[in-house]
Amino acid sequence: TAMDLCGTDTQLKSRSEVAMQEFQEDLNTFIEKKQAEDPREDGFRITMDSERGFSFTTPDLLNTINAQEIPKYTDQPVQYAQTIQNSIPSFGLLIIIIVMMFGVTFIIFNRYDVR
Repeated sequence: TAMDLCGTDTQLKSRSEVAMQEFQEDLNTFIEKKQAEDPREDGFRITMDSERGFSFTTPDLLNTINAQEIPKYTDQPVQYAQTIQNSIPSFGLLIIIIVMMFGVTFIIFNRYDVR
C-alpha cells in the first residue's frame, strides 16, 4: 500500500522500461534526422596510408547539434486515480484484519475471569 501510494510499487520497473523505450525511439529518430541533414561522416578521424602518410579530419564545428534540440527523457508519473485504485485491496484487507483482531480481543477480554 505504501509503495503504491508513493509510486514505487513493483510496476515501477515496467513503467520505466516503457518510458525508456519510447525515449530511445525518439532519440534514434532525432539522430537519423540529423544524419540525413548532413550525410558526411562526422567525428575525428585519423588515417594512415603508406603512400600519403597520416591524415587528420575533424568535424565541422559550425554544424554541431544544439543541445536544446535533443529530445528529453520524461518519466510519466502515476495518476492519483490509478494509485488509489491499486491501494483499495490493501486497505480493504487491512480493515478486515483490524476488525477481526478487535473481535478476537473483545471476546478474550469478556471471557477473562478476574477473581
